[in-house]
Amino acid sequence: MKAIAYFGDEKFLFGIKELQEQLRFTLSGEGKKIYCTQSGTGISIDVEADCVHFYYGKEKEFFRGFALAVEYAESVGKHLEAECLFDEFGTMHSCSAGIKSVEEIKTFIRQSAILGYTYIGLYTETTYEVENEPYFGYKAGRYKKDEIIEMVSYGEQFQVEIIPYIQTLGHMLPLFSWNEYYSVKDINDTLLVEFDRTYQLIENMLKSLRSMYKTNRINLGMDEAYFMGFGRYYWFIDDKPKDRIQLYIDHVKKVLALANKYGFTDAEIWHDNIFNMKFKGYLVPPKELWQPFDEEITKNFPDVKIRFWYYGLNDVSEFDRYFSYIKMLSNNVQFASAVFGWYSFCPQQYKPPRFIEATKDGCLQNGVTDILVTIWTGKISPLTFMASFYDFIEGCSKTLGYDKNDHFKFLFGYTYDEFLALDLPDKLCFYTQQPTGGNPSFYCLVDDPLLGIAEKHIPSHAETYFSVCAKKLDKLAKRDSFLSFIFKFESVLCKTLSYKALLSTKIKRAYDNGDKEALTKIIKDIPKISKQVKIFYTEYKNYWKKINKHTQFAIFDNRFGGLLARLDYAKEVLLSYVNGEIEYIEELEEERLPIDRRTNGKIITNANWDFLSLGSKTRL
Repeated sequence: MKAIAYFGDEKFLFGIKELQEQLRFTLSGEGKKIYCTQSGTGISIDVEADCVHFYYGKEKEFFRGFALAVEYAESVGKHLEAECLFDEFGTMHSCSAGIKSVEEIKTFIRQSAILGYTYIGLYTETTYEVENEPYFGYKAGRYKKDEIIEMVSYGEQFQVEIIPYIQTLGHMLPLFSWNEYYSVKDINDTLLVEFDRTYQLIENMLKSLRSMYKTNRINLGMDEAYFMGFGRYYWFIDDKPKDRIQLYIDHVKKVLALANKYGFTDAEIWHDNIFNMKFKGYLVPPKELWQPFDEEITKNFPDVKIRFWYYGLNDVSEFDRYFSYIKMLSNNVQFASAVFGWYSFCPQQYKPPRFIEATKDGCLQNGVTDILVTIWTGKISPLTFMASFYDFIEGCSKTLGYDKNDHFKFLFGYTYDEFLALDLPDKLCFYTQQPTGGNPSFYCLVDDPLLGIAEKHIPSHAETYFSVCAKKLDKLAKRDSFLSFIFKFESVLCKTLSYKALLSTKIKRAYDNGDKEALTKIIKDIPKISKQVKIFYTEYKNYWKKINKHTQFAIFDNRFGGLLARLDYAKEVLLSYVNGEIEYIEELEEERLPIDRRTNGKIITNANWDFLSLGSKTRL
């Protein structure tokens, strides 16, 4: 380990000490002197024989520069520079489905600081404590007040602001599980507007959040509530035709007033709800539908920051077109992109490099000062996406003097290219079709052994492919890195898929051919498959407990229990058929169809565990 003598502002000492293990250095008066001075703009580092001079323009840039200074402390004569092109650069983490543990968020705070990210949004729909609302987040593993305060305080030590990202209109389905909140339901997962109890609830939410967060920033949600006003609002509030856009605007104004009341003076909402209502249900409208917002709308729209989200936008002209319309509603429009792998057990880090350049150019041309990178998954750790987060910040920065691969390995223990191996389980499609993406690592595991719902989307080389992936990932899992547990988890996943992926296909083929000898072999193989599924279940349970709060794992206990029960059932039914106890197997008589005719024979994306294991919704 390197010995470092630190000379700089003491406010950073806590964070420096927390990073010693990851960055492999110790603090010592006898070590290489690093003089840290706030001066100029951006990050500038000069390495001399007896010391390092490190200059940072903003306090929030300190840890990114300090990590570079430590890495190159012995590279005499080296000059390095780094400066993000945007004032704010943040990440947002889904903490509703898969509620990240306090320790996981702390770990990511450290990574945010050394990469140069300035804030983290905690996306919590109903997963935080609300005073006077005991059923809000009940049985969902919600954050306690003290837990959020702890994360906020830890972020302060690294100059990383922790911001609440909540919902105040749509995405509130968990509430409606409890009769306590039936009165505030309009339709689907949407709150009932123009109803006193709704605003009492929202006020209680904001009042509680004020006691947890120090920031004056908040994201109030209001996305994807496209059917607001079409449900109980129409029955109980106003059954006369009413302009739904005005209804939405009135709601935004009311919630903004409540946010301001509790000190959230820098509030934002997502852009899409008003777009969907304006453009007849389109989020990406055909050109013939594009038209300016009516003057009455632009005049009445409240003074609020709008977060324009478009995941995967790779055309600057398209960016400009969208932006020009959103600017009609607000002078403060910021942008959100995303990392990918939401529906899977692994990331898809090959995607962001395709559109980061357009994101950067579009934002710079349109005066965006704040870029958010969202992550919409609860199944896997946000640390799985470090290559994507690295791509975003480096792609939106001016840098000089360091190598991308070398710096990534210094920070995380893997080269950038090695880390991309985490994409492998879903790259099954790269050998059979254009790499448009999909989540075979999920649906190959979940697919019912008798129903074979996903059979037409699982290629014949799947088991061989997953076996090769398992060996590659297992080798990388032996690396001395705090991220090696992710490689271990994925290696076990791939080994399990190498047993399970083609099971339903083999069963159907043997049955259709009347090949009872092949079915007998499958019967003997099923206990081995079940054993491997149990191994993966245990690995996933340990993985989950490391990254998430524990309560929601009940979902996967039930799901894996169901999968194992179905494997036992399949063995039992096949045995009865082979022994002549039954004449046919009902599930195997039916012709198998693709989930979507347009994708027959192709890898797809389907993340609906219940559908893949049942094939249809049932009231049972």
